[in-house]
Amino acid sequence: MAKRELGSRVSAVVKIILFLAAIYNIYILAFAVYDVYQHMMINLLYALPLTYIMYSGSKRSVSKIPWYDYVLAITSLVVVTVLLMNFRSWFWGRLWLVTPVTTEQFIVGMFLIVLLLEAVRRVGGIFITAVASVFLVFLLLAPYIPVVGFRTTPQRVVEFLCLTP
Repeated sequence: MAKRELGSRVSAVVKIILFLAAIYNIYILAFAVYDVYQHMMINLLYALPLTYIMYSGSKRSVSKIPWYDYVLAITSLVVVTVLLMNFRSWFWGRLWLVTPVTTEQFIVGMFLIVLLLEAVRRVGGIFITAVASVFLVFLLLAPYIPVVGFRTTPQRVVEFLCLTP
């Protein structure tokens, strides 16, 4: 899609956030010992909301940011913050693919998958989003395909994509 023409205030805020993100990444990658999965969540924390601010959902609304893009940016900020706050217990405090996924984990994971697909559509285009969606639908329909037929559930798909390192 089209990259948005940001106003001076929004552009200044975006540049400050990107500058702080660059400083964070340089420091973490050069000097710190870090958990790579937590590092990815922190990068999602600033990258996902900025995607909705910087890229338009259609070719029409390039000059101003509509209200629903702010809602998507805030929602993505909340979803990734919930993941980060529960990082230790959700990623390392449970046995992957053994411990059942809770309702909260399932809802947060579904939001994250939908928000990431929309962000990919905005930045990468409809083709890459369609490819990712086909694989996602394949995972959900796999139990009903005769020869392939491995057992998956929506909870298991969310666990594969969002809750296992």
